[in-house]
Amino acid sequence: MSSAAQAKIVHTLYFVPGFTEGKWHTRKFMQAAQAHGWRVTSRASEADVVVAHSGGCWIVPETNATKTILLANPPCDYKGSLLHNTNRKVALDYKAHKKAHDLGVFARKHFWNGVYFFTHVPRHLAMFKLTARYKAALPSLHAQKIIVTSTKGDPWTGNISLHNIATHPGYCFLSMPDGHDDLWLHPERYLDIIES
Repeated sequence: MSSAAQAKIVHTLYFVPGFTEGKWHTRKFMQAAQAHGWRVTSRASEADVVVAHSGGCWIVPETNATKTILLANPPCDYKGSLLHNTNRKVALDYKAHKKAHDLGVFARKHFWNGVYFFTHVPRHLAMFKLTARYKAALPSLHAQKIIVTSTKGDPWTGNISLHNIATHPGYCFLSMPDGHDDLWLHPERYLDIIES
């Protein structure tokens, strides 16, 4: 095998944070991507990999450069209202952080949720409206590889329907072991999935 064929592919990553999320939430993922040798960009048109978390899946910009899209826990086929699921997600998040003796991280994360909501209201309202409108759907996107992850017990994506799986035969669906924000806690898992 030639040395050119052995060379590792350098990905350029664009991130679409979810509802009330921003750079504080994505920092660990971005650091892990850079440790893998990836380049991080603020321009979707430069990225060959787009990662969207939660409600961010509804505002994924499509460009000709994008080869892989990862939709991490997109809100789909959820039961109950947006408010009910948000409250359930926060309660599960609190319980997990309390069990891990990590309530400081929980407090900081939710502080930043508030900051990002109030500094980017139109963006978050758009996600909120699209999540409500397409409660039983996944976005129809185009890329060489589209990966959708969901986590058991997640109020937003715990039960992606067979209809949605059948409607998107080109998508790869994966079940992940931890909660809604698993992407933030274990970025290596997701980087390995993208690179495989």
